Amino acid sequence: MIYNSFGQAFDQFAKTHLSITEVGSLEQGLLMVASQRADYLIYEDQPGLIFAQKLGVSNIRALPRAITQQKLFLTFSKLSKCNSESLKHRISDALRIIQEEDRQSYYLAKASAYFSQN
Repeated sequence: MIYNSFGQAFDQFAKTHLSITEVGSLEQGLLMVASQRADYLIYEDQPGLIFAQKLGVSNIRALPRAITQQKLFLTFSKLSKCNSESLKHRISDALRIIQEEDRQSYYLAKASAYFSQN
């Protein structure tokens, strides 16, 4: 994806050793891989697989090992209409689910299902 970074170490490795074509959207990247116009798509595994499923793309899979891991921060402006007590509780509940589960694929799927139902 254009302007997407996967950490300084990976970005430097990619610049030196890989030939990367940036795309404007996740959908475009997934469709390029699905139609064999690209070999790989560098994107977060679980969100990418969920989006692929929504597009009906089934001939892709995540690599068995992550190429990088980064901390994730979620922020909302104090003035945002999204910044409600209800949303804060839903996010807190989802984070609690994540902390209680052992397998990443399981807790991401469960949190995704939680948000889609509420």
